[in-house]
Amino acid sequence: MLWTSALSLAFAAGALAQGGVTVTNDGTTKVCTVNAIGNNQDDVPNILSAFTTCGTNARVVFPATQTYWIGTRLNPVLSNVDIEWRGTWLVCFIL
Repeated sequence: MLWTSALSLAFAAGALAQGGVTVTNDGTTKVCTVNAIGNNQDDVPNILSAFTTCGTNARVVFPATQTYWIGTRLNPVLSNVDIEWRGTWLVCFIL
């Protein structure tokens, strides 16, 4: 029983460490929350995923508790999107 609980906890921690995008709806608007991957890994794929999913008439949230690593270029096309830019942003790529 303890082994199963420990395994479940380890799996949950691993899933959180991978970052990703959580999609919810606040009643009127689709909301995408971007969670950083961590460990100095490029978060641009998750950010672009959020902008694709919530790219029109939506909101994209970057929580203040996250550190985002920008390792590649991004050039999203958005329409009527509120972006809550929070967190720490590290831009690390060669032009």
